[in-house]
Amino acid sequence: MYVILVNDDDSLYGSHKERIMQRSKLVDNLVFIVNPIYRNTHDMTNATVMLEYILPISKQYKTEILELSEERYNDCFLQYKLPFDTDLTSEHGTIELQLTFAYAGMDTDGNTVQRVRKTSTTTIEIIPISNWSNIIPDEALGGLDQRLILMNAQIQALDDYMNVLDNNKVDNLVYNNRDETLQLSSKGKGVGDKVSVKEMLDDGVPVVDLESGSGSEDNSDNNHHHNCDCGCKDDVIEF
Repeated sequence: MYVILVNDDDSLYGSHKERIMQRSKLVDNLVFIVNPIYRNTHDMTNATVMLEYILPISKQYKTEILELSEERYNDCFLQYKLPFDTDLTSEHGTIELQLTFAYAGMDTDGNTVQRVRKTSTTTIEIIPISNWSNIIPDEALGGLDQRLILMNAQIQALDDYMNVLDNNKVDNLVYNNRDETLQLSSKGKGVGDKVSVKEMLDDGVPVVDLESGSGSEDNSDNNHHHNCDCGCKDDVIEF
């Protein structure tokens, strides 16, 4: 977890930093923590928070709306979590970012009040896997020592690359009974967008339960027949 503290002077401070590798996906979170009361006056809990950042190589400008977590950080600070996805880790180098807090409400006299809070910028370093291949052994080392250094660098590069592959691979499909959704997962963490089973059914996608069937039906062979509303007959063969 990479934690950035938003100070009352609107500066950003990396209070807890992690090593973030290029192409990492959904294995680490970028967390912003904020004092719920700004300068002892303004309540920040109702503000909409937007993250603005610039990628290090292409210089693309991107934005993300951050969601407020239900749990508070250390039971005190508001926290906004954003998974490190390939949008953030697609390019190696230094990402520059800042936050904007926006709030619209009404004062006690019924007048509309618009408040916007801007922070200063901070940076996050995305480490390229290829950095290991750039290691040049010290010329003062002996030939055998130089070969050992190069071999070690290659092993480290391969290890980093395998970690990225292992962390990103999908290993399960999870059904959430509470909100009736399906989602791919990797090591217990959700990967990609959830798919609503209810919406698929509402759209007319047929679901055939091969496990169900009345006891009076003849199940002596492996061919089961399903009659649809149109009167036709579909064969479903179980193996």
